[in-house]
Amino acid sequence: MDLSPQQIEEALICWINTFPNVPKETRSFDDLCDGIIFLYLIKQIDSSFEGPEVKDFQSVTLEESRSIFQAIQEYLKSDIVDEEATASGEQVLDSDSIIVDHNKNEIVYLLKITLGLAMQGPNSSEIAKRITSLDKQIQDVLMELIQEVLATMKPEGISEDDIEDLPLREFDDLLAEEGNGPLEEDWSDWSDPTPSTAPLQRQDSEMEKEYHRLQELVIQYRVEKEDFEKTLSALTKQRDDALQEIDSLHSQLQTHQTTNLQMQKKIEELSTPVETSGPLSAAQTSLFQQELERAEEEAGQLRSKVSQLEKTVQDTKNDAAREIQKLQTQVSVLSEQNLQLQKTEQLCQTYKKQLQELQNGHLDVGEYQTKLVSLEAELRGKAELENRLTTYLEENKRLQSDVLRYQQRCSELEERVESLQNREKELSNDLALLQQRNDSLQLLVSGPSSEAMSPLLVESPSPRGKAVAEPIPAIVNVRNSPEYLEQANELLLANERSIVLNKKVESLNETIVQLKKEVLELQEGRVVSTGATGEQVSAEQHQLLALKVSVKDDEIARLREEYRRADEEREMCLKKIGELQEDNQELVKNITMKEEKCNELEEKRSKLVAKMKAMLFQLKQIEEARQGLLAQLEDEKKQRGTLLLGRQKEEEVMFSCIHNVGSGVWGNQP
Repeated sequence: MDLSPQQIEEALICWINTFPNVPKETRSFDDLCDGIIFLYLIKQIDSSFEGPEVKDFQSVTLEESRSIFQAIQEYLKSDIVDEEATASGEQVLDSDSIIVDHNKNEIVYLLKITLGLAMQGPNSSEIAKRITSLDKQIQDVLMELIQEVLATMKPEGISEDDIEDLPLREFDDLLAEEGNGPLEEDWSDWSDPTPSTAPLQRQDSEMEKEYHRLQELVIQYRVEKEDFEKTLSALTKQRDDALQEIDSLHSQLQTHQTTNLQMQKKIEELSTPVETSGPLSAAQTSLFQQELERAEEEAGQLRSKVSQLEKTVQDTKNDAAREIQKLQTQVSVLSEQNLQLQKTEQLCQTYKKQLQELQNGHLDVGEYQTKLVSLEAELRGKAELENRLTTYLEENKRLQSDVLRYQQRCSELEERVESLQNREKELSNDLALLQQRNDSLQLLVSGPSSEAMSPLLVESPSPRGKAVAEPIPAIVNVRNSPEYLEQANELLLANERSIVLNKKVESLNETIVQLKKEVLELQEGRVVSTGATGEQVSAEQHQLLALKVSVKDDEIARLREEYRRADEEREMCLKKIGELQEDNQELVKNITMKEEKCNELEEKRSKLVAKMKAMLFQLKQIEEARQGLLAQLEDEKKQRGTLLLGRQKEEEVMFSCIHNVGSGVWGNQP
């Protein structure tokens, strides 16, 4: 039902005033803004709560109020429902709005939390009795608030770390009976695509049976209540009849007392003439004597009847008092049974709501199971992606190592190529110089004058130019000799070989340096051959030199081809690495999204498990309370049977006494 703020305020204020030892009475929410009443309420609800000390309860300072609400803030952080807000550092309540602004919404919020803690605390039964002592309308409002608060609060003493240690294992046992293992294993192992819902269905049917059984029990209690009310009305009627009979006995007693007084007056009147008159005759004396004896005898009988009636009246009063006391006891017992019946009806309503919530939760579980099946397929795909990613990463590492090796090799080849290019340039320069000298030799072969050749030989950059300056005239003088012509011919052949060597050699190593030395020595031998000894460079040396040059040329070509292939492989590897990195980034992104979904589902599962276990914990508490009520009802039935038997015996004794007294009185009445 919809509650107005005025109804909530009135009900909460009445509930606060049921607590004893509160320093001041609460008339409105403004009396709660200093926090002193909240301090006493929470201390009575939970004795472990330690609040700050207050010097004067009637005039609480602003700092004391803030310290009180700060202590309440720290205490509620362990019992508040919104654990995510608490973990993120948000405050449970706004104390400044209560102290300064007197915000009623914050006060109602704090009072609801306090009410929920009171119903979950160790003194919940005492607080429930206080609530039942209030008016029916206020009780309804408070019960609505309690149900609203308990629906959003976790059971006291249960935390996320201790939720697996709860003594409630009924749900796990049901799962174990179905062969699915414990709850955590069943939720963590998603190999079964269609999880079984039989335990929840069986639990729903058991709760429905329990609900119907409690409804029958409530109907039975109502019938017994009506019987008790009828018995009470009958006993009340019997009490009224007994009281009327006591009044009639009183009236009879007064009548007998009046008669006794009249007899005494008559006796006095009869005795007075005897004392005042003169002597009587013997007949008169005997007559008076007989009348006197008869009057005394009648007076004695009346006195005995009066004493018996007084005793009977006293016994009847005592029996009536005892009967009234018993009736009052029975009335109190029936009232207590009526309260228990109301509590049982409230429990039935709670059972009904929890059954509806459980059925709604069952539907949610079906949806979650469908989601878990799809999530399982996604996880299998995720596992395959992870395997592929692992394979790609290994291949990536291998390719990276190959690329590094190729890069190192390419850098070495580039260094070798660069060094060979430098040496090629040096050799080209040397060959150009050799070409000059060959040209000079051709001029010699064609018959130039010694004057024309001498400048060429003198301008030669050879380091031995000074040493060969003197033999030049001898060469010119013998240019027509066969030795000179043979030497010139060999020089021309060497020139042709040098040209071929210049085309082939592009990149030489240390061997080309040695080749350069040999060519220089050959050049010097050609130009500086002495006439005295006639030493010449053989053709075999030229052939060997040409062979070495060709071998180095092939090696250089092979190295260049390998460099080209290595560069192509490096380009392909870099391209493939880029593609693998893009695939890796996409896979990492997909895995991150899947992990976030898994975390969300795991959080939902944990909350659902906690809610179900809390519900089972509450159901167990309700079952224990129901068993206690049944035991109390059995005891009360036994006590009622005993009281009824005693009452019947007492009624029999009372009616027999009254009957005897009445028959004696009316039988002895003159």
